[in-house]
Amino acid sequence: MKNSNLLQKIGIAIIILSWSARLIGKFLDAETAEMLSDVPLISVLGIGIWTVGFFKKESDNKKKLSSENSSLDS
Repeated sequence: MKNSNLLQKIGIAIIILSWSARLIGKFLDAETAEMLSDVPLISVLGIGIWTVGFFKKESDNKKKLSSENSSLDS
């Protein structure tokens, strides 16, 4: 598994876990819900990690295509 795919999967897992915690927090008492108040920031972190993985994957694909094209030209 490439690092870009791993980054994307980690990002998606963080997003899903943070949204799940947010939904669960609605049914808990106020003190526990206050501990989960940083969930939107964690979601942004997950989105950022996923985005880095996505652009790294696109960059790797472009490098692969350019190396294939250069090998075909020679």
